[in-house]
Amino acid sequence: MRHAARRFGVSLSTAQRWVARCVDERLDRADLRDKRSGPSRPANRTRSTVENRVLVIRKKLKEESDLGEYGAAAIEREMVRLKIKRIPSLRTIGRILERRGAVDGKRRVRRSPPPPGWYLPDLAARNVELDSFDIVEGLVIRAAAGKRPTGVEVFDGISLHGGLMCSWPRSGITAKNTIDSLLAHWREFGLPKYAQFDNDRIFAGAHARADTFGRVIRMCLSIGVTPVFAPPRESGFQAAIENYNGRWQAKVWARFEHDSIQSVVMRSRRFVAAARLRSAVRIESAPQRRPIARDWRMDLQCLRGMVIFLRGAVEGASHRASHLQHNVLQATSLDTLNVMSFWMSGPNDVPQYGQYPYQTIYPKTVPAPAAARPLVSTAGPEQRFRRQPRARRLGMSTHAPPRQATAPPEPATTVPLEQLWTRIPPIRRQELLGQLTRIIYAGAYRWGHRATDRRKTVPGKAASGRTFKSHDECRVLIRDRFPGYITWDEFEKNQRKLAENSAMGKMLSAPRHGPSVLAGLVVCGRCGHRMLVSYANTAAIKTLRYSCQRDAIDYGGEACQSLSGAALESLVVARLLQAVAPASLELSLAAGADIERERKQLDDHWRQRLERSRYEVEQARRQYAAVDPDHRLEE
Repeated sequence: MRHAARRFGVSLSTAQRWVARCVDERLDRADLRDKRSGPSRPANRTRSTVENRVLVIRKKLKEESDLGEYGAAAIEREMVRLKIKRIPSLRTIGRILERRGAVDGKRRVRRSPPPPGWYLPDLAARNVELDSFDIVEGLVIRAAAGKRPTGVEVFDGISLHGGLMCSWPRSGITAKNTIDSLLAHWREFGLPKYAQFDNDRIFAGAHARADTFGRVIRMCLSIGVTPVFAPPRESGFQAAIENYNGRWQAKVWARFEHDSIQSVVMRSRRFVAAARLRSAVRIESAPQRRPIARDWRMDLQCLRGMVIFLRGAVEGASHRASHLQHNVLQATSLDTLNVMSFWMSGPNDVPQYGQYPYQTIYPKTVPAPAAARPLVSTAGPEQRFRRQPRARRLGMSTHAPPRQATAPPEPATTVPLEQLWTRIPPIRRQELLGQLTRIIYAGAYRWGHRATDRRKTVPGKAASGRTFKSHDECRVLIRDRFPGYITWDEFEKNQRKLAENSAMGKMLSAPRHGPSVLAGLVVCGRCGHRMLVSYANTAAIKTLRYSCQRDAIDYGGEACQSLSGAALESLVVARLLQAVAPASLELSLAAGADIERERKQLDDHWRQRLERSRYEVEQARRQYAAVDPDHRLEE
């Protein structure tokens, strides 16, 4: 032992202490780490009373809280709410739970995931929002003796960027009540750009027949939402909704004993409300949603738009591969199919693109498209607004008009990356205005700009009574809260410019009067939009024109058509007078008879009042004459 101490340069007592630690232990299992020379219990350790209180609060949160969270952060918030003195730090609470054996499971090993929505470029850039939906099945409420158990199915949904969740527990999920739930949710919070589903027959339609769309897909296409179908047996695409499904089952279904479907609905509503309140900042910073048009009517027979199907390009590929390739199949119309390839690591790799008839769904080769110039500008809308101070011109500078689809060439070649985006989905004027008015781009945070006026609330309509306030009227406004794309002065300058450009503003407002007879009634025969009225100078009746500018205003495209208003209105007025000419004489005679009848009734009324007054005067004279002169009252 002395020889070993001299070899390692330590004292004999140190070598003896090391040997004592290895008694009755294998050498690879012996604890040879340095130990503290002080007491075994630190002097600054949290008192046992505080640790017991932490455990009591954890148990209470686990059994009674609406969110169902009982970790260190939830315990700290509860202790702050209870106004407990000397609250331990968040890390200390975590050590207390670990020391007392109150930590569930092991620490998760988190690996860096791909960007959210990597398979859709505008979604990955946080320009649009995606709502993901799924159905939880197989839940059963136990019944009393002699009664049948009640089955429960839950229709869940959550947005990708905002984390806006929703749940509808029911005894059964059908396509009809799914559409009702989607419309109620979107009427309250607005429409996303994409709605993602799995291959359930309620969403995709019947699987027995090919080339058919279900009611849910048809409703999405009718309202202007692009349906996206995740690939089967591929993880990652449905991660957000699957995570929320697990949270709902753990925090709502497994925590309580439910005796009826009504109790499940009540607990679910409380959980969703608490979760939305918890994620209020994330929901606020999500991409803006667009409202449902007031004149929208659901048409399940009209198929317009695009349906996206995500499929794996490699048959049987493992989901653990870091560069798993997937094809994005975009059915742009009923007879055209666009095929694009993306890598999970991003669109930097060279993809393949092709356009085929709908009948040939699985082509053997991928031909190259015609050459096209890049249409994406590197500057953001906030910066370009200084050069183009109108939202319509900003839209024209952001996206070029859509190209017409052309037949693909025969040879199959590789497409350069800069020629991939032959068509970019157009951005509407409302989306650009929403992006320019979002205060988060200036690095500020606001709260209280979507207040509800109880006097304007309509019973039965959840979104009624909602008012929008400017950033100056918000209850909470914190500047420089986030790193902004533009400065605060530039943001205020943009808002002033938008107010000046607005037709409803107080400064430089556009006139809203004129001799037009058919304003708001003329509809374009090509696209179906209402045509706008325009005047050139003071002689308005000679320069009146009706023009269809909806595509130019919303998407920055070209004007559809225009025509002279004077010629159109003269034709309509002539046809109107011609149509009412046979009945004009009868109408005049009927009006004269009505006037004569009313005059006779008025004369009879005044004649009766005059006769009544004469009778009262004569009766008073007779009464006065019948009284004895000695008994008359003299003035």
